Amino acid sequence: PQTNQKTVIRGTPGLLGLVSKYLTEKAWSLRFVEGAALGYNTYLWYPEILKISSYLGKKGRALIGKLKGGIERTAIEEEQRVTAQITFDDVVGLDHAKQVLAEIVNYLRDPERYDLLGMTPEKGFLLCGPSRTGKSYIAEALAGEIRHMQKEAGRDENDIRFYSIDAEKIITMGMKTIFELAEACAPCVLFIDEIDLLGLQRADGNRELLGQFLSGLSGFQKNNPRKKVIVIAATNKPENIDEALRKSGRFGKIIRFDYPTKQERKEYMLRKLTGLAVNLKNFDLDAIVDQTEHCTFEDLNKMLSCALLKAKILGRPLNQQLLLIAFQEEILSIINQETRLIPESERDILVAHVVGQACAHLLLGCSAPLNCVTIRSVGRHIVEKTVFERLNSKKQEADSTVTQTTIEYGGVFVGSAQDSINLTQREEWINKAKTLLAGNSAEKILLGSCGYSYKPEQRQQAFDIIKRIVFGGLELNDLSKQTKEQLLKEAFDLLVQCEQEVETLLTEHKNALNIVAEQLKKQLTLSGKQVAALLNK
Repeated sequence: PQTNQKTVIRGTPGLLGLVSKYLTEKAWSLRFVEGAALGYNTYLWYPEILKISSYLGKKGRALIGKLKGGIERTAIEEEQRVTAQITFDDVVGLDHAKQVLAEIVNYLRDPERYDLLGMTPEKGFLLCGPSRTGKSYIAEALAGEIRHMQKEAGRDENDIRFYSIDAEKIITMGMKTIFELAEACAPCVLFIDEIDLLGLQRADGNRELLGQFLSGLSGFQKNNPRKKVIVIAATNKPENIDEALRKSGRFGKIIRFDYPTKQERKEYMLRKLTGLAVNLKNFDLDAIVDQTEHCTFEDLNKMLSCALLKAKILGRPLNQQLLLIAFQEEILSIINQETRLIPESERDILVAHVVGQACAHLLLGCSAPLNCVTIRSVGRHIVEKTVFERLNSKKQEADSTVTQTTIEYGGVFVGSAQDSINLTQREEWINKAKTLLAGNSAEKILLGSCGYSYKPEQRQQAFDIIKRIVFGGLELNDLSKQTKEQLLKEAFDLLVQCEQEVETLLTEHKNALNIVAEQLKKQLTLSGKQVAALLNK
């Protein structure tokens, strides 16, 4: 029998099906919007989340400490404890730092006697100086001295402990907690490296942490000599430390570090080479040391390691030549593996310029010894700049390609026979200006013209030197317009005179310039002695 049932076509959705299908198609876009909103909110609230996390972490540790019946000490006792084996005898130079820090060792040996005589040392010592000048190393040596003193006195080496606390641990735990832990472990010494990273300044700094430092250093136990805590911090930017922290009673003693002297560098090299069991008669250490002014012991160690590696690869003993090659690579940043083929016309300009400067340096009798001259690529020194400086530099857009360049081609390197503080006579400054101008003059002599395309800033540097001589230390902006114009004209006339004199000098030695240029093209790098020998011929 026929029925009146409605025919339903399978696969045709109803109203609910259409809604479900629409939502399914839009699900991914909705999830994207939801994810973007969540990410944006997280970005906005991220600083607050960090503060809350840090606060809860501190409270949690404090609660754990109370439940344990005292302060939780494992974080500082195990992770940050220093058990050094070196002593002051292993440190080359730094005599002043050794003398000052030896007071800490003597005090910890007999604190009651020092307190009775009113000779109690400062609570805090601040080590200041350029990077890699031995601040952290002398602190490690101090830890070894304390252990050695305890052993000599027949005491347990662990009675006086030395802790090294990094900036991350301080930010995480808070300085108040660190000081409490230190007092619980007293007597002890705390060492904080790169303390400037903590932002201990009132203006645009971490005021909360600064307050913890100020109150903590002022509140250490004073009555019990056997429960003293001494804090040592190191930084290469002392100007980033609040002035209040550098007062007596906090970091009241500042120990300043500098680059090692010539004698210290030589002693370091002797120690290293003696430890390698090589014949010292095969080395001219003075020739190496004279070229390493402003080098740290870390630089010298890197140079020695490079020379040893080359000796091992070549299968021959370490010698003076390998040391010189390592010096050029590691200290002067000369790159021996060329990756770019320079056109012959550009190479001629490069050779003429650097040869002119190297020969002028020797012919003028400049006091600084000539290390070497090269047409190889050289790694440029990267100058540190803050984000603010980069964003607000007026020349940033124009100099964007220059500031990103880390390699330049060619160079003339000079050293110093003695430790120098840059006190120079007028004649020496004039010779330095002439040397800077000699590159352009040599291009004119050897190539017929000069396009001022290779290191054009050197002419400006020469003019700045001459202005310093003519102005006699006076500030340009403090002078009247008439006086300023008169002195500037006098300086420019002297610049032109220097250019003419150095061009005349190099023209008289044109044949020698050609000989040095031909040898430099073949060998790519010439030592100062090689250039001098070619000139003498």
